[in-house]
Amino acid sequence: MKRPYDLVAFMKQEDRAAMLDKLKQELLSRKDEIDRTEDRNSGELTGLFFLEKQTF
Repeated sequence: MKRPYDLVAFMKQEDRAAMLDKLKQELLSRKDEIDRTEDRNSGELTGLFFLEKQTF
């Protein structure tokens, strides 16, 4: 802590830590959702490339 004598900042430290934890969980949730969508879409793209190669 930059100012150990600042009681108000010290008391708000727990609130900031909780907010950061909530933000971290939200970002991890969004990352999982993006990864699932990406995995689903990459299978579709692979199938399209395979079909294009067969037509030539």
